[in-house]
Amino acid sequence: MNMLLGLLATFAIAQAVPDASSDERAIRETLNRYLMGQATGNPEHYRQAFHPEARLFGVRNGRPEQRTLQEYLDIQSGQPAADEAQRRRSVDMISVSGDAAIATIVLDYPNALTTDHMSLIRSDGEWRIVHKLYNVQSLTRRAPDTP
Repeated sequence: MNMLLGLLATFAIAQAVPDASSDERAIRETLNRYLMGQATGNPEHYRQAFHPEARLFGVRNGRPEQRTLQEYLDIQSGQPAADEAQRRRSVDMISVSGDAAIATIVLDYPNALTTDHMSLIRSDGEWRIVHKLYNVQSLTRRAPDTP
């Protein structure tokens, strides 16, 4: 009987811990909303990804900058960039610790390479980005050599 109670208690504890794979899927959904904002310039995608109190801090070509979420939303064009077809984005890492997570995204654009480090929290059952720390490096790419 004691062994059965022990197994039931272990099962109950295991059920109380959120499934890491479901957390990762939910975090990826949030990050994909952010990436849709990057691809479309539509600020609504960012509103769905970021916590309303989110802050953005970064370095662009060696110069520090910071924005509130609203300032970031205000500079969105609502249109995809002219070079959108050449842009590549990837989620390189996600690490979950309870109701907090971090993720790294690489945005490889024709004229810049950006690394975004996102801090996320689970708020009201949804994962939201609360902080974006980024580095933007301008690139000068040569045209491929032609024979």
